[in-house]
Amino acid sequence: MILYDILAFLAGLLIGSFLNVCVFRLPRDLSVANPRRSFCPECAIKKFDALDKEILGDQPPKELAEGEEPSSPSFDNPVSRAKVFAESTIAWYDNIPLASYLMLGGRCRRCGTRIPARYPLVELATGACFAFAVFKFGLTLLAFKYAIFATILIMLIASDAEERILPDEFTKGGIAIGLVLAWFLPSEPLFGAFFVPRSWGAGPVNVFDALLGALVPAGAIWVVARLYQRIRHRDGMGLGDVKMIAMVGAFLGLRWALGTLILASLAGALLGFGYIKLTGKDTATYELPFGSFIGAAAWFVATFRGAISV
Repeated sequence: MILYDILAFLAGLLIGSFLNVCVFRLPRDLSVANPRRSFCPECAIKKFDALDKEILGDQPPKELAEGEEPSSPSFDNPVSRAKVFAESTIAWYDNIPLASYLMLGGRCRRCGTRIPARYPLVELATGACFAFAVFKFGLTLLAFKYAIFATILIMLIASDAEERILPDEFTKGGIAIGLVLAWFLPSEPLFGAFFVPRSWGAGPVNVFDALLGALVPAGAIWVVARLYQRIRHRDGMGLGDVKMIAMVGAFLGLRWALGTLILASLAGALLGFGYIKLTGKDTATYELPFGSFIGAAAWFVATFRGAISV
């Protein structure tokens, strides 16, 4: 029914709004629950700067040791931080997914700062994936699996593209969810039946296959990353990418996880190299958001190649 598709889209918009909170807060070690209300980062920064000037006065800036990050006295103070966040809170009518961005013309009502396009894009993508899940699979556990998988991918794509961080809450948490869902919805039976007694039932066999799908591709890119580090004496890939491909394998199984890895590598090499050349960035130092390519490839495989299907 079209009504279910519309309701799924609206539910996806709400989840997408929460994902935007996660994308901003988790890489900064901020709680997603406190402050409970969304706030404008630019408004908060201006208030923190004003409080710092009151605290520090005309004191010269502190000399930082090598590798030390500058600190904000007001941000480090829980009372000041709570006060700033409360004063930077966004009104409920300016926080309606997608609609508020359009009504405000993409700018904060209070300070006029442009709101990043990531906010409506994440909300729209999540809503579209939820609607697609219900349209294709109906109100089923399979639709739930696709929607959860898409939600995790969208968050990780946005976080890696913007902050170069893949939060454990979504990579490790996604692995656990994928393994649990595998008990009820097998991704693709491969070797589980050879190692797990059939008398145990289908659930353990399915979980074994999902676990294999998580470990093999993750182990492969971990080995490649370690070899690169030894040869080039610098990190070429973070552990976040390893955990992310393990999450993909837990949901899609071994064959489609390896397919995702190959597709992401090709896209990263071609599109990433093209972007570096067009923008004139240094190929030796530019950090490519490989997790975003993994996420896009996994979504493509799940949506168009039938990796999640009956």
